[in-house]
Formats: sequence, C-alpha cells, structure tokens
Amino acid sequence: MYKVSEFAKLTRLSKETLRYFSNLEELLLQKRQRMKRQIRELQERMKELDVFLQSGKPSGNHA
Repeated sequence: MYKVSEFAKLTRLSKETLRYFSNLEELLLQKRQRMKRQIRELQERMKELDVFLQSGKPSGNHA
C-alpha cells in the first residue's frame, strides 16, 4: 500500500483529500448499516400496524 505522501504525488491530490477518501468507505458502510437497521425497524412497525388493523375488522363468522 502506498503512503499518503507517495500517493499524493502520483495522483496530484492533496494529502487532506486522500485522507478524506480513505475514511469515506468506512463512513458509507456505517451509513448503510444505519439504513438497514431503520428499514428493519420500519418493517416491524408496519407489521404491528397490520396486526392492529386486522384486530379491528369483523371476522365474518358472526351470525
């Protein structure tokens, strides 16, 4: 793996820019995990709402 200073020379990008991008993948992975968790939580809430809505409907078996 290149040192930041060597890679900066090769790419003509600043060291600060390269440091930012080296952390970018980790930040995106964290964001992805948060989104997956939020999706799971929302799906669970939807299930709870569905159960609640079903509980208020007549069963159709009453005479």
